[in-house]
Amino acid sequence: MGGGVAVSPRLELFPLDMDLVCALRISQAPAGVRADTGISAADLVARVRARFPGLTVLADTTYVELEKALAQTDFPLAYDGQRRRFMPRGRDQADSRYEPSVSMLTSTGTLIAAAQSELALGRDPCRLLTARVQTARRRGGFLALIVKAPEVPGVAERLAERMGVVRVSLDDLFLAALRDLATEQGVEWAALLRADAVFAASGTLGAGLASYARAACEGVLARAVALAEQSGPRAVLFVHEVALTVRYWSAGGRELLVVLQEAAPHPGCAPYGLWLLVPMEDPEASSALDGRTVDVVDRASEWEPLTGLFLKELKAEGAAAEREQTARRG
Repeated sequence: MGGGVAVSPRLELFPLDMDLVCALRISQAPAGVRADTGISAADLVARVRARFPGLTVLADTTYVELEKALAQTDFPLAYDGQRRRFMPRGRDQADSRYEPSVSMLTSTGTLIAAAQSELALGRDPCRLLTARVQTARRRGGFLALIVKAPEVPGVAERLAERMGVVRVSLDDLFLAALRDLATEQGVEWAALLRADAVFAASGTLGAGLASYARAACEGVLARAVALAEQSGPRAVLFVHEVALTVRYWSAGGRELLVVLQEAAPHPGCAPYGLWLLVPMEDPEASSALDGRTVDVVDRASEWEPLTGLFLKELKAEGAAAEREQTARRG
């Protein structure tokens, strides 16, 4: 669009030369930054850019420029040089000592100590995280749930049970769709498995297997939507086990996730919500599945690291459930 004017994803007209202060205020990009994690300059710019694509002032914006602009807004963010992140200003800025966040602590004792410290300030980290996840459940839409890879086992089962969401293995759906295709086309199932093994080893995707993968992804989408519709008008699908979706990322995998994400926020579309379990070594990094970027438009509402006592509780619930099952079998 000419004249230095563009259209935002919300169908708003905005000047491409809008200044940084206005962009921060209107986009509300600095809102919702967590006290324990803060936000990097790159992620803050990404939030503004998601609201106003092509904004000239965002080109090569430095943290110094962001800090100056933030000082002219009502958002209480200050740049922490040690963490290299913008952090919400605390009640007492005179004490600038660095204290580890709950997400950085691992032992139960230190987690409890950190939680008690937060409780003394009137904040319960476990309850706050639970409340945010429950809010996401009611709101619908997309949510990336970040968990360190070693902590993944059992998390999907326990969280789905606690929050009343529908747990879905995309790998299972993909294999079922691919097997149905093989039956329909009269192709030997073992032949497809051999082709998949060759692709996994070589990284070269043949045209034939790519066409089957795309068709299988379409089948997965149909199955997922049907499952959501059967589960009720406000069903939230909790997607995990996505190794095959990632493997065939360029042959329908990425499109599958994007379509499910885009459907989730729209009234009348199924699913009502889509949660994605994202195993990552660094929970604070940009969300990615084995190097494939997961599109998170609004980090404040679409991104939630599961850490601290919340995760400890989930793991404890899983251990208790296993003991109960063992006792019943015995």
